[in-house]
Amino acid sequence: MKGKNKVIVLMFFMIVVLTATFLCTTAQAQTSLAQRDQGNIQLADASTRQGYVMECMTKDQCEQEGGEYKDATECGDKLEKGCCYFEKCTSFPGYGWVKKDYQQVDCKQNTIKTNVTDKREGEVCCELVQRGESQETPPPPGLLGRLDLCIFHGGVAKKTITKEEDAKKLIDKGVKLEVVGNDSAGKPNKWAYNVSITLTECIFNYISLAWGGIWASVLTFQGGDKRYGTCKPEKPIMGLSEDEQERACLSCMEDPYRICTKERCEILGNCIAVPTEKAGSYKCIAGKCEEKGLVGMTDGRIEWYIDGTLNGSMDAEIGDRNIRTDLGEIPFNTKSIVINLTTDQPAQCRWVLDTRGANFSGMTDFEENYYPTLPGGSADWQYAVVELPGTVARGEEHKIFIKCKNACGSEHEAGYDQNYVQFKLAKKPDQLPPEIVYIDPSNNAVIRGDLGNITASFWLDELGNCKYSDKTMNYTLNYTQMKYFSERPNENSSVMLGKCYPGNCTHLTMARCTHCELLLNLTRGYEELNFSGMPPEMQSQLDEMGLYNTTKFFRFMIRCEDTAKNIMIEEDTLSYGFITMPGYNITVLKPEMDERTYDRLPEIVVTSEPRETQCRYKTYVGSGPKTPPAWDEMQFIDELMATLHEGRHNETLNASKTGMQHTLWARCRDKWHIEATNYTRFYTLLDEDAPVIMRMYHDTSVGDYLIIETDDNSTCVYGTSDTIKCNYNFSDGNAMTGTLEPVHAAYWSLENLYYIKCVDDWNNYPGGRPNANACTAVINPYEVPPL
Repeated sequence: MKGKNKVIVLMFFMIVVLTATFLCTTAQAQTSLAQRDQGNIQLADASTRQGYVMECMTKDQCEQEGGEYKDATECGDKLEKGCCYFEKCTSFPGYGWVKKDYQQVDCKQNTIKTNVTDKREGEVCCELVQRGESQETPPPPGLLGRLDLCIFHGGVAKKTITKEEDAKKLIDKGVKLEVVGNDSAGKPNKWAYNVSITLTECIFNYISLAWGGIWASVLTFQGGDKRYGTCKPEKPIMGLSEDEQERACLSCMEDPYRICTKERCEILGNCIAVPTEKAGSYKCIAGKCEEKGLVGMTDGRIEWYIDGTLNGSMDAEIGDRNIRTDLGEIPFNTKSIVINLTTDQPAQCRWVLDTRGANFSGMTDFEENYYPTLPGGSADWQYAVVELPGTVARGEEHKIFIKCKNACGSEHEAGYDQNYVQFKLAKKPDQLPPEIVYIDPSNNAVIRGDLGNITASFWLDELGNCKYSDKTMNYTLNYTQMKYFSERPNENSSVMLGKCYPGNCTHLTMARCTHCELLLNLTRGYEELNFSGMPPEMQSQLDEMGLYNTTKFFRFMIRCEDTAKNIMIEEDTLSYGFITMPGYNITVLKPEMDERTYDRLPEIVVTSEPRETQCRYKTYVGSGPKTPPAWDEMQFIDELMATLHEGRHNETLNASKTGMQHTLWARCRDKWHIEATNYTRFYTLLDEDAPVIMRMYHDTSVGDYLIIETDDNSTCVYGTSDTIKCNYNFSDGNAMTGTLEPVHAAYWSLENLYYIKCVDDWNNYPGGRPNANACTAVINPYEVPPL
């Protein structure tokens, strides 16, 4: 057994040793036995009363408990008591190959022990022990002879051996042997033993067992002090009936203390292991992979519900093995749609709302969808509960797409959108009040307090009107006492003007809705937030942020009605508020105002002291707009939250000989999203002149080099051929150190002239092109002065 498989098998069998045990008695008999503690229960003669348990009790007690009362001879000297027989385990219903040899009840220990014989092999294979009043059902049919299921149900595996050498080896290894029966002389069999060993002992004693529904061999020994065998995995079970197979597969999940692994499921025969959400855990259901092509639909029914109550249903429209069902228009307040579906083969189905081309892995599972189609062709159903979110638009077509995967793993591809349920939610009836769907500034926003006036906007989802109340009206919710936006405001109110008017509602299903606005004066009608009661250490922090006794809180109550006079209920009243904070200014340090530069990727430096911010910029050719662009239209200078922001323009700017004008707008935003803007104007100059060498010298301070300095940031190369001279391409030259820098170096040599070409970042080459027969300079090393 290879290492990985061995670990799996060992873990698999270690778990099963700890699982629940098995009882083959009725619940009524279990209860009565558990309540007794007489300690002297006797066993009836197996030849005459096989399958019965006898207890000594009075006739009335026996009849009251459903027993069969006989005379008292077998009860010895127990006065006034006879034998009361209870039928126990004469056979397991449906398990024709299993019979009960004997049963022993021990009331003091509260246990029942049963030996079971496999008729096919005629060997005792399992001793089962049941403690207490368990209601556990018998194991699946046809499986009790398997060693693993024997141990699953708390049993101890047994095997009879008759070879002396095998017995001695086991005794030497500490395995307990039990003498079986007597020989013809009436003495104990010398070399007939029962080997009693749990699976745990098998694992830790390295005793090899062969598996396969029965014990095919007893014990094998392969030498070695410790390791002289392996525990082999069992082969899948074959030849079960359809009902037996279904129960066998389901048995993998019956014990809550035992994980149903993929290996456990597959060993049970024709079973499909379906992964669950828990890693390493599977559901095991009856079925087998029979490649029948993609999953098809055979039947279905669709239902829709309002607040948990069925509102309507219809049979699914099935054609070409696909479900294409149109529910038409259903009530606007439908909360959920239930899809009942039957497939033509074992299948796992999933759904998604309004998403074409969805991958199966990203869709939502149906309920009961673990391949519910039963073996033999009979199909079971699965269902999906599709909860409709509040954002589903009314008056528009929607589709619930369905895809399935069969037991062989074949699934509908992402582009297969042939299975769907289509519906349309009716438009909202007019008896409902309007809803506020857009607010600006947003509720509970923080805005800068030095703006003077702001406009607060409220959009409805239909045509209507709105009223408000504020501090001057004690924030009343009484609709008759509130003021329309268009009414004259109270004295000392922060409201200066207001209005409601029809506007475009492109984000809603309606073409027209209502926009309401309040023009607010930030110098009045507010409540001041006093932080004087805060601890000193917090006060100092608030001071640093500019909050101490300077924060204003504005609050308004908003209620609206539609054109049909449907008024918002008090509970839906919008409690709208925002607070103000001190503003701040930003400064654009670079590019400087009216700066003229040859740098087409100019440096950008912006400060926002003392407020930490994030800053963005956008550059326009010419004077640019008079108002700054929006935050989302700009690019980060850097992404730091700081008071100093440094970066460089990320795109090359155009230029001219006289200077091309550019306008750079900067916008900064603090942690409360309070923004400040500023701009600068600068000019980029066009450079059409190739670099010029201003200085040259021989440097031996850190090596032996020819050094040149140019009048512009440049990149330089050189050649040494007196034949080619300056007639070479720039890319073929020997590179000098310094890329787009003013200082350049080459190794010193007195043997040749240096034919040097330099280019700046404007692509100005000597001679106007990289392969021109021109040099920036031709240097004779004998003419170069030392440093």
